[in-house]
Amino acid sequence: MDTRNSLETIIKAKQMSPTEIYEATYKIPFKQFIQTGDDITQFTKHLLSLPEEIPPQEEKLLFLFFQTSLNYLKDFYNKNDQNLQTLGLLATLLKCDSSYSEPLYDQIVKETLQKAYLNKHQTTRNYYKQFLEMRDKNSAKIIEKYFWEIVENYQPPKM
Repeated sequence: MDTRNSLETIIKAKQMSPTEIYEATYKIPFKQFIQTGDDITQFTKHLLSLPEEIPPQEEKLLFLFFQTSLNYLKDFYNKNDQNLQTLGLLATLLKCDSSYSEPLYDQIVKETLQKAYLNKHQTTRNYYKQFLEMRDKNSAKIIEKYFWEIVENYQPPKM
């Protein structure tokens, strides 16, 4: 994968034109909520509780996306950038661009996991595999829709 298409480059490009959501909610860090696997599960449940109603199949898709993405952020990403903005960018990267054979999300996660030691990061690998099995052509739209509902209703979980 070309380094110009790395997640960091995409984040920098997105930050060049911040919106009100970026400033208000989007940059609230959540690193304290994703320190362990149990923390990630609890934080995922919190995020899923924010939209009014999610059909069971879509909730499972969201659960797998959040588990994969939050484990990825915990294991491989700068703790200072563990926030809704980065999570939202990962959701945006699920959309398949016609210039690539697969979404950038998959390219980033696969490349990172390939570089990691095979016996490590099993949680991220397992959730990613389950996410791939469940995902279809409508998944990116579904995830993006609920992600914005989550952002609109976001309050950090009570500790």
